[in-house]
Formats: sequence, structure tokens, C-alpha cells
Amino acid sequence: MAKQRTSTFSQECLDSIIDMVAPVKVYSEEDASLTAQQTETLRVLSLVSIRCCMQARKHLFSEIRLQLDDESTHLRNLANVLEANKCGVRECPRRIDLKMPQLRKMKLEAAKSSPIVWSNISEAASTALWGMHKTSPLLDDLGLCRFKQMDVDYVRGWSGIQELSLNDCQFAEPSTGEEGMASFPHLQDLHLSSSLAFLRVLAKGYQAPHSPALRCLDVGIRSCYEGDPMWAFLSSSWVQSLEELKIERWCDSVKKPSVEIRLPALTSLDLRIYAVEGDYIEFTEVVAVGATNSSMKTLSVKIKVSLKAREFGDEPEEAWEIGFNWDELDDILAGPTFSSLETVRVHVEFVLHGDDSCGEEECGDLVYEMVEASTGYSQFRQIGVLESKVDFEFDSSVRWEEEEEED
Repeated sequence: MAKQRTSTFSQECLDSIIDMVAPVKVYSEEDASLTAQQTETLRVLSLVSIRCCMQARKHLFSEIRLQLDDESTHLRNLANVLEANKCGVRECPRRIDLKMPQLRKMKLEAAKSSPIVWSNISEAASTALWGMHKTSPLLDDLGLCRFKQMDVDYVRGWSGIQELSLNDCQFAEPSTGEEGMASFPHLQDLHLSSSLAFLRVLAKGYQAPHSPALRCLDVGIRSCYEGDPMWAFLSSSWVQSLEELKIERWCDSVKKPSVEIRLPALTSLDLRIYAVEGDYIEFTEVVAVGATNSSMKTLSVKIKVSLKAREFGDEPEEAWEIGFNWDELDDILAGPTFSSLETVRVHVEFVLHGDDSCGEEECGDLVYEMVEASTGYSQFRQIGVLESKVDFEFDSSVRWEEEEEED
């Protein structure tokens, strides 16, 4: 019996054949059936062999369109497929068209290694992003991460925003108007991390007759340049309804304000401070807020001090230098403006960083001695008065962390 001869097409030839039946990128109604027919042809071709599948898949997943009218799982399934990236499917999509009229919460996050510069976004992507104002008009919770030179008008496009989170975002100067917070009449919760320049945008404009809705402000400060916009915003009339203020910062990143801070509705202040060896910790925000506000009920101060472990034998005062201005905190807590205080929580955590060559137990003993000397109750002259008026808690802890080896 004669052997049957078969011919083999080159990959380039197969790719060209498949490209000829690729769907036409048209979205008019009269072309819908044709596009569906071509898509089915591509689906069949993708099942012929792995060689056909590779090129057919590029066209099948080049455009993804979803209409989400309810709590559909389609979007989550799509995210799972792209995240798994089996067979490189993540590289196929060139356009994702999502219509989500019921969408209430959205977060756009750029990769850590590749922040997105707003002006460099492609025209198609820009059109899709701006179009979301119409396709998702009910959005009330928006998060943006690692966007540079962003257009503030994009955020303003959702007039119903109630919660806004910005992480490592920079904004270009507004192109239109001086509306300030008036652009966000329903904004209640604002979370900013390394994005405090946005507060300059909010502080602009004439503030009456708009009634402020902001209830909670949560800021993360990494540099000394971010403290000024925070104080400027807190001195404006936009914060007259502010009830909760949360500040997370490095030890020396906030200076005393040059303006008076009045927050008549403030009831809670949460201060988180990060410090290292050689720092002198002050409580600037407590002093600034407490000097003129008498409605505060809850104060929480958490301090994390990172220390490099030393060989056993060093004296505590020689091994680590760290200072606390407890007198400053003591004076303001015992003053008349904090007469409404109900709860005070002060916690200091010392984190020792070292490797196996350092004596964990010995270093820990030295730190505990320093804790007792620098953070004991004896530092508060008014502690007896405070404990009789409020629920006062002061504690400290020591934790060991082994250093990771560098590559």
C-alpha cells in the first residue's frame, strides 16, 4: 500500500489564512451577523490544532465586550482569566468595552514598576476612560493608584462620588473652573496616600453657599512637602462637617501649621507615626487640633519605632537614641480644650531588626529598659487627672524582625 503524502503549511502561511477571516472591527447593527459568522469560523479554526489556535486566539480575544446590568459574575470571570494568563491570553486583548450601568465601586491601579502618565495614554484608552462617566453613572466609590499628571476633571465627572481613594497620584492644574470641593457635593470619605497635592485642588474656590459633606479624612504623608496642603485644607470651611481625622506619617514629615485649625465637628483623631533611631517624636497634630477644638471624644496615638539590633553589651542610651516629647502631649491633654475626651489610647511599638548574630533576648532586654525609661506613666504629670476623667490606656511592646538577605 502506497504511503499517503501530506503537505505541511508554514506557520506564516497559516497565520495569513487565519488573518483573512478575522472579524471586521465594525459595530453597526447590519454588520453584527457577519462579525458573528467570522467569529465562529475563528473558533472552529482554533480547535484544529495548536498551530491554528495560536493565531486565531489573537483575533478571538482582541476585543472583549460585556454588558453588565446586574450583579453579574462575568467581570470577575474575565479578571480571573486574564490574571491566570494561560497560554498568554493576557497579551491578546487590544480593547475591552464594558458597559456597567449599575457599577458603584471601581479601582484603577497601575503596576508598581510602571506608573501611568495621563497625557501618555492612547487615544482609544482615553476615550474609553472618559466614556465611563456615561456607561457607569452611578459610581460612588472610586480608587486611583499610581497615576501621574492626571486630569482632575476626570474625577469630577462623577458628581455622585461619596468615597475617593488616591494612592501615589499627581494631578495637573485644573483646566476649568475654581469649584474646589463644590465639584464633589456628596464626598464623605477621602483617603489620600502620597497624593496630598489633591487637597490644593479641593481648597480652591469660594466655599459658601455649598454645604460640605466630608465626614472622614485619612491621609498618609511621606515627605515634609505634603504637610502644608493638609494644613491649608484643614483651615478652609470645607471641613466644618469633618468628624474623623486619620493621619499616618513619618516622624519629621509634618511641621506646625502657620494657620489656626478649627474643626468644630471633629470627634476622633487617629495619629500613626513611624520613627527610626535618632528621631525626636512630637505630637504636632494633637497640639494643632486640640488648641481650638473642644468636641473631640476619642484620641488614638500609635508609634512604631524601627531599631537596628546591636551586639549585647552596649548601654541602652548608647545603643539607641530616640526621644519623645511626652510633656507636649501631657500639657494639651490636660488642657481645657480636651474637656470632652472619653477615650485615649497611646501605644508604642519597638521593632528590632537584626539577624541570628545578634542576641535577640539580650537586645530585647535592653529595649525594655529603654521603654520603661522613656515611655513610662511617670512621663505624664497629669495622669491622675486624666484617669479620673477618661478611659486612658498606655502600653508598649517589643517585636523582633529578622533582616532579609540582600541579593
